[in-house]
Amino acid sequence: TLTSPPNGKDNVSFTPTLIWQGDACSAGTYFYTVSKSSSFTDTVQRGIVTRDSVKLSSNLDGLVTYWWKVQAGNYKGFGPFSDPFQFQTTALTPPSAPPLRFPPNGDSGYPSRVTLTWDTVARARVYRLQIAVDTLFTLLVYNDTIQQPNEPQVSFTDSLLSNSQKYFWRVEAINSAGVSGYGQVFTFSTLYPPS
Repeated sequence: TLTSPPNGKDNVSFTPTLIWQGDACSAGTYFYTVSKSSSFTDTVQRGIVTRDSVKLSSNLDGLVTYWWKVQAGNYKGFGPFSDPFQFQTTALTPPSAPPLRFPPNGDSGYPSRVTLTWDTVARARVYRLQIAVDTLFTLLVYNDTIQQPNEPQVSFTDSLLSNSQKYFWRVEAINSAGVSGYGQVFTFSTLYPPS
C-alpha cells in the first residue's frame, strides 16, 4: 500500500521520498517506478530496494504531475503492482548560490594545478565557474559550466594557472527557471616559482 506522498498531493519536493507499507508475503524486496504518464510509458526513475521507502536520486522537473507504483517480491518473483498514486512537484524556482569551500578564502601557497570545491545546492542542474585575475571578473582565465553531480560537493581542477598570481573565483547555480547569481567571491594565490 502506497502511503507518501499521498495520492493527489501538490507542492511535493523535487527529490521526494516515496514510502509504502510492505507486503507480509514479500521478503522486503520492492521494485518502484516513477513516470510522467499514468500509463507508465514515460519512466523517469525506477529501481529495486530492500526497504519500504526510497529517496529519489535526481531532481524531478518542477510543476509536473508524476505517477508512481511499487511491486513486492520474494524468492518466487514479483507480485502485481500496487494501484498507482500521483503527485505534483512544486513550481520550479531558481537555485540558491552555492557555498564555496576550498581553497579557503585568502589562502596562498598553491601550485599551478588547484582543485576548487563548492557545495551542491537543491534544484541546480549545472554550475558556472569563473576564475579571474581581477575583482570585476573582466580578465577571466576560466568561464564554463559543470554538471550537477550526485554528490554533496562539486570539484573542479584547473589545468595550469600562472605562478605567483592572485586569483578570484565564484560559482553560480543554474536550472531551467533561472540563475542563482554569484554569491561569495573567494581568492587564493599560487606559489612563487623556485629561484
